[in-house]
Amino acid sequence: MVITVHAWRNPIMRSLPLLLLPVLSLPLLAQETPRTQKDWAEAGMRKTVTEPRSGIQFPVVLPAAGTKNKHLLVGAGLRTKTIFGIKVYAMGFYLDPDRAGSELVQFKQTNSKRLAKDGMFYKKLMDAKLDKSIRLVMARDVDAEDMREAFDDSLRPAVRKVASGAEQEGGMEALKKFRSLFKEELRKGDELVFSMVGGVLYTTHNRRELGPIQSPTLGRALFEIYLGQDPVSSKARKNFYAGLPQFFERVQEYRRLKNAGVQSETGGEVQSTEDTPAGEVGTEGKDG
Repeated sequence: MVITVHAWRNPIMRSLPLLLLPVLSLPLLAQETPRTQKDWAEAGMRKTVTEPRSGIQFPVVLPAAGTKNKHLLVGAGLRTKTIFGIKVYAMGFYLDPDRAGSELVQFKQTNSKRLAKDGMFYKKLMDAKLDKSIRLVMARDVDAEDMREAFDDSLRPAVRKVASGAEQEGGMEALKKFRSLFKEELRKGDELVFSMVGGVLYTTHNRRELGPIQSPTLGRALFEIYLGQDPVSSKARKNFYAGLPQFFERVQEYRRLKNAGVQSETGGEVQSTEDTPAGEVGTEGKDG
């Protein structure tokens, strides 16, 4: 079909490429959730990555729990239990792109194995001023009491490790409040997001806020059980550290789009894009 200059002046003809774009982009968009498809169509990049063993997808841009902030994916992994490797939940670790992009840039070229042992990096990573999130997606049904006990078993020693004296006592009191948030069974596919923002721990269940907890100690303990030397999943922790180079690539793209003023579906600026094929961030984990 030949489009003349006269025909191109017609508003309908001028909009033709935009009308065709969804059709041409269908294979890519079919993998995405609808909430911010326009952002990612404009950027021409993927929006999610998949944890391969569970098949659970993780958005590269995550709305932090309890806030309007956006965090970017670092890596994903799987939490399993028992020698049979029963899948409990997949998890994704996220960081604030603005502060982390500046505070951690000195480690950009560091080997992931060295990072995992670098005390200075870990100190910066766990700094209460560095906002971060963990997103859990259930791979099976878990009773509320089982979930409370699982967190208690992991968090109680973590609180003792990261604090002492009055701070430790405050952390233990905060843990009681944290336990009380889990009042109903978690079903397969349910989402929990824990975000540490400004020293406050925010929790959402399927995007429903469960209440903030003002406790930097508990927040540090929570991320300790995923990022510390004795994590709930050593393979997931390895993935988190190995994902740092991709995180910095996303930060660069996030800044580029933000500076370019790319608009989102709801009128706000796009926060980031994804240029890594799905499945490269998450790898299998069999440990509990």
